[in-house]
This record gives sequence, structure tokens and C-alpha cells, in this order.
Amino acid sequence: MLLTGIEWGNVADWFAAFGTVGAVFVAVKSRTDKAKINITINYIEKVYFEHEIESFKYDMDGVPEPIYSEKVTDDLGDWYKTLTIYVVNNRQSGGVISEWGIVDGDGKKIKLSFKPLFIKGFDVVRIEKNKDMMDVPSNDDYIFENIDQAKTINGFFKFYFKDIRGKVIYRKIKMEEVSNKNN
Repeated sequence: MLLTGIEWGNVADWFAAFGTVGAVFVAVKSRTDKAKINITINYIEKVYFEHEIESFKYDMDGVPEPIYSEKVTDDLGDWYKTLTIYVVNNRQSGGVISEWGIVDGDGKKIKLSFKPLFIKGFDVVRIEKNKDMMDVPSNDDYIFENIDQAKTINGFFKFYFKDIRGKVIYRKIKMEEVSNKNN
């Protein structure tokens, strides 16, 4: 194609040039230079009551073994609490949660984490804390005590997660209660 003495090239060269420029523009525009963090929290309290004894069965040595019914008594058999936090990074770049904790009834943040949490690109990090009635005292007691104190009358409480850039993510959670008493 010749116009006013300048060689402009053919239509295919023009489409290739526009395609290249467009691809570079899309690549630069869609780059992900920071993590995209999503957080899911489950807090479950399970309470198990003793079953009523229907009768006894005797083994070969004459030792009685109880046969339990489906009915439960008011005697507590066991209870435990489980806090599970899933931190998901939906982008290629890594991220850091510098601290996490609970927000009390006055809006004050109570830090529950002891160290930063590093999340690689496209990674899932699971934090699980457990407590049962037979546990010896541990660092996790501090976490469960603060959660229980921060719970509202309706059983809700609020977590916060602060990333390395200072952005804070809040999650309002309700404790799930599971019991064999209602079965």
C-alpha cells in the first residue's frame, strides 16, 4: 500500500501490530502484584451427654458390660470447641496476615495471633485450634476465653485480620452448637 510516498504495509501487518499492542496492554492491566485474600471461619461447640444404661451383658469372665439406650441423661459426657480458619489467596502474588484477633463488645481489637501468617500464591492456609474438657492449660485457652467473652447474647462475635499493608478484613461469625441432647 503506497500513499504519498510512505510504505504503510499490508492489512495483515496492521492487524498483527494492533494485536501485539493489545496483548501488551491486557498483560500490563491484568497483572496481579498483590494478594487477594479470602477468609472463612467456623467455630463449633459440641456437647455430648451420657446415654442411659438399659441393661448389662456379662462377658465370659462374668464382668458386666453396659448396654446403652438411645436416651441421654443430663450428665455431661464430653464437650469440645473447634475454631477453624481458612485463609485463601486467589492470586499469584503472596501475602502476609500480620495479625488477627477478635473485636470485643466495646470495639477494641484483641490480638490472638502470635506470629505473622504467610500465604503463597494460590495457597490455602488452615488454622485450627481445639479445646476439650480434659485439656491441660495451653496457649489456645487465651483464644477461646477471648472469643467467649466477645460473644454477644445472640452468639455472634467479630474477627479481624490485618494484612502487611494495614488493610483490615472483618468477619462476623456465629458459633454453631452441636449436641446429642436434641436427637
